[in-house]
Amino acid sequence: MKKVVMTMLTAALFAAAGCALMGPEYVEPAEYDLAQPPSEEIAPLPVPVRFGVFRNVSGADRRFLVREENDRMLTDEYNRWLVSPELLIERRLRAAMPDPEEVRGNSEVVRLSGTVYRFEFDRKRKRAVVGVNYSARLSDGGRLERDAFNEVPMRDDSPATAVQAMSAAVEKSAAAARMLVQELLKEAGEKAPAPETNETKTK
Repeated sequence: MKKVVMTMLTAALFAAAGCALMGPEYVEPAEYDLAQPPSEEIAPLPVPVRFGVFRNVSGADRRFLVREENDRMLTDEYNRWLVSPELLIERRLRAAMPDPEEVRGNSEVVRLSGTVYRFEFDRKRKRAVVGVNYSARLSDGGRLERDAFNEVPMRDDSPATAVQAMSAAVEKSAAAARMLVQELLKEAGEKAPAPETNETKTK
């Protein structure tokens, strides 16, 4: 009988310990996505954009990266992104650059790649910071690069406010990438030889 009582007491102690570990002190990590852009229809680009490699050298992963005093960097274990920064940015770029309605097999294509070098929250300055170096290249060899560095103020230190500010910063970065592609296509159009007309052929 004593043995049964001791076994029950031991089991109860283990159960109590388990409750303590998962008690009020434990906080389930929260996962965040970028805010969805406005539902207004985005005009497609004249040629399709295909996405190359997006490197992430920012030091940020899915955990929020916070810059403190004296450039001390901290990772927030309790607030995380749904996916890593380079994938968050690439997803937003895909939405910002939809394919044209008709894509022919031999049509021109723009390949867009980039390097994410800043993706963090500056607590002292209360800013969400995004830095991406974009490279757009045409299949005929034309190429343009642009550094897109954006900061958006945060009203406070709450995760919701931080996500809102980061979403706005990424939105600005995507707009800069789209403009880069448009400028590349404009340059290519200006350099392309004028199509032959009947007058040109008769001469």
